[in-house]
Amino acid sequence: MSTCLMCDSPGSVVSGQISVQQINNAYKASYATVVNRLFPIDADVVDLNVCGSCGLRWYSPLATGDEPFYESLQKNSWYYQDDKPEYEFAKLHISEGSTVLEVGCGKGAFSGFLQKNIRYRGLEFNQAAVEKALAAGLDVEAASLSKEATERQEFYDVVCHFQVLEHVSDPKRFLSECTKALSPGGKMIIAVPSEDSFLSLVENGWLNMPPHHLTRWTDEALTSALTNVGLDIKEIWHEPVASFHAEWYSRVMINAGVKRLVGSAIGLEADGLWSKISYRVSNTPIIRDIFFRLGEKGFPFSRRGHTVCVVALKQS
Repeated sequence: MSTCLMCDSPGSVVSGQISVQQINNAYKASYATVVNRLFPIDADVVDLNVCGSCGLRWYSPLATGDEPFYESLQKNSWYYQDDKPEYEFAKLHISEGSTVLEVGCGKGAFSGFLQKNIRYRGLEFNQAAVEKALAAGLDVEAASLSKEATERQEFYDVVCHFQVLEHVSDPKRFLSECTKALSPGGKMIIAVPSEDSFLSLVENGWLNMPPHHLTRWTDEALTSALTNVGLDIKEIWHEPVASFHAEWYSRVMINAGVKRLVGSAIGLEADGLWSKISYRVSNTPIIRDIFFRLGEKGFPFSRRGHTVCVVALKQS
């Protein structure tokens, strides 16, 4: 058993496995990039572990993406969005005159959602993104979070990071350093892909696996993690299904409906058969709607979108 990355509990179980070769083949086909070089040379499979104490899900081995990997993904126009639903939610929790640190800020798109008298600073390692931010007149630097937290300890009223935590190989240290930079009573605002959403049903979601995502977060895991670094949860917000994810969500619910019916009719051991049926169903409008509703009916987190956003307060 593996030790939990957040709570150090040894009581984890392996809930799934996938081969490194499958991941590599998928990235080559979908994103024209080779990723097997990022895994240990002796790694044949990747395990998805689940902590029995805090609910965190993490992959092992923890193969992380490098700069060429992320550069290949950034060629897709959808990879960096300037207008994320969580930005609209987060800005409501930032008061006038606040000092704000955004970790993993990209080109600083979130700063455009903030009031003019807010003092914004961003940290970002991608040099192209840093140059775009600097050209826009933003205070963005390719500095480490550890350095920032040490030099500006308890300085910021708000520390935020959007779609960053799931990429980090040491989430406990990352959250601790974010907390270190936060003033007593200050706010941490976090957005991650939600495991308490339709994402938990996505089959072979390659971008939700290494070397892209290393951890997967339920509300339970987020609450435990933030509490462990000295924060109190103020609010947890789940976005509704975004318009640009609507078709994806529909396909996932149809698949879930077909699998539910096939599993009860001929047994869950009919691996692969349900996906073939699902493909045909998706091209038949009336039947498609029936299975869509069946999928939603059997799923407790229906209508929840991709992202969960958490606001937490640092204990004084």
